[in-house]
Amino acid sequence: MYKVASVFKYRYMETLLSKIDPRVKILVSVLYVFPAILFSNMVQLTPILIPIIINLKAGKVLTKYLKSLLYLSPFLILITLLNYLTMGNIISALIPILRLIILIGALDIFFFTTDPDDFILTMESLKLPLSISLSFALALRFIPAMIEQINEIVEAQLSRGLQLDKGNFITRIKNYIPIIIPLVILSIKRSIEVAESLEIRGVHPKATRTKYIELRIKRRDLAYLVINTAIVIIYIILFLLL
Repeated sequence: MYKVASVFKYRYMETLLSKIDPRVKILVSVLYVFPAILFSNMVQLTPILIPIIINLKAGKVLTKYLKSLLYLSPFLILITLLNYLTMGNIISALIPILRLIILIGALDIFFFTTDPDDFILTMESLKLPLSISLSFALALRFIPAMIEQINEIVEAQLSRGLQLDKGNFITRIKNYIPIIIPLVILSIKRSIEVAESLEIRGVHPKATRTKYIELRIKRRDLAYLVINTAIVIIYIILFLLL
């Protein structure tokens, strides 16, 4: 479980994408989602993975993307089997999976290369309420931390002799009670600490806030957006004409 958490946990790296304005990155992510919605043919969908992989490679998060697909592989295999049973065609069954892989890669361009603090600035620049932007940012920051916490609780309980894989179905569910109770208590404690920290700092949803860091679009941001927009437009035009 710790390995799963490490995949989704943000780590700053000095890369090209880490320097790009997060508003531009979210636009690029949305651009690469369009072909997945527009086309329904495997031959048409597959080439769009190339620029997505190049973007992920430029952000040094391609390995994280591949690991995330690996951890999601049971879910992807299950969807493929269900699609095959209903459609009776393996190619048709794989198209939704390919769309999902494209969607994950497109969103990872933004989420894997954007600091949670920059995520708040992005949402505020889009004129979203502070309560919404702060909730999303806290989720991005604390969900990986909670997964690590679950791993620590499980290891602590296993060292005390807890056996999770013994007994029938009902017994196995009961075996998780010593894990769920500490997790709920620690989550409540963490939420209280976060609430107190926000109160001490005078955070109020309706208050006028000044920003220590302001997002500014630079030439490299525009160049990055123009290049990726051109790639998507050329790609869509070529496959619409074919």
